Amino acid sequence: MPASVPLWIRRLVALALLLAVVGGVGAAVALPVVDAFEAYDKSIADLSFRLARFNRTAAEKAPLLAQVKALEARVPKDSELLPGDSEALAGANLQEQVKQIIIQSAGTVESVQTLPTVAEGVLDRIAIRVQFTGAVPVMQRVLYAVESGEPRLFVDNLDTRVVSGQHRKGTLDPTRAVILRVILEIQGYRRGGAGDPA
Repeated sequence: MPASVPLWIRRLVALALLLAVVGGVGAAVALPVVDAFEAYDKSIADLSFRLARFNRTAAEKAPLLAQVKALEARVPKDSELLPGDSEALAGANLQEQVKQIIIQSAGTVESVQTLPTVAEGVLDRIAIRVQFTGAVPVMQRVLYAVESGEPRLFVDNLDTRVVSGQHRKGTLDPTRAVILRVILEIQGYRRGGAGDPA
């Protein structure tokens, strides 16, 4: 510097240069540290959010397990379902079971017809239409045996007609036993299977 510059200006310029160097070095060191702190803050916020979400999910575990147990309890046991590896076998088993119930109840089987299978979720509904004759106690025993036994069976579309035991005028003859013709549908379920041969 020229000698004519006053001392105080030279000191001021030296101080400014020193501050610029210190500021530059400080900025070079401080900015990455500040950026790292900001990144850590964002990471902490993200992890805190994830932890809160995890805690909420963990708190839902017990009620969800209770729901799973309740759903498992609602799944029919194998003894409540129709036996048979296919729809056709299950239908044949159902027909044979119902025929035996009617015969053991002192009824007479007139006809049995298999109805179309209907898929209901994971189960297949197997149904038959049965026509039989017998006295009123026969019908009572058949209905009781069907609905109270295993596998679980359900009666639907019950129709009864008196075939004997009444006069031509439609009144009942107390000296003759009333014989009914009963037509009903009986349904049961089996575990469904995609592509079962019918």
